[in-house]
Amino acid sequence: MKIRLIGIILFTHPFFISAKGQNDKSSDCEMNTKSTSYLDIAAQMIQNAKENYRTCPNTKVKALDCEELLKSGYNISKVYTVWPKSRVLNGRPVDVYCDMDTEGGGWTVIQRRGNFSRPKDYFFQDWHAYKTGFGNIEKDFWLGIFISLYLY
Repeated sequence: MKIRLIGIILFTHPFFISAKGQNDKSSDCEMNTKSTSYLDIAAQMIQNAKENYRTCPNTKVKALDCEELLKSGYNISKVYTVWPKSRVLNGRPVDVYCDMDTEGGGWTVIQRRGNFSRPKDYFFQDWHAYKTGFGNIEKDFWLGIFISLYLY
């Protein structure tokens, strides 16, 4: 609504001043003074509109993988949500661990093992577990064959 009012003031008032000046045969200086004051008011209204204009917050990045996240400014190694292009996933997000430190960063980790108090045979899983993934993504895990394929 404010923007429409500004448009009306900017485009109608100078026209009326110009028409009035021609009909009343007022001096050019008087007409210029009135035009300048209306333009000053319009400029102030535009400035107020700019200051009070709401800006939209940054939208969440929907990266395909960790490399895109790194390019978008995310540079801390941790779990992120990515949106791989896959007909099977049908737009569903996937949580992955992103290594942003090793060799320039941007790595989507599909397996991580370490000393997380797991039994030595923890990674001896059946086919279904390797197909769908297992473990704690913040510690040691296998992302899963199907999700790994959808990422690339």
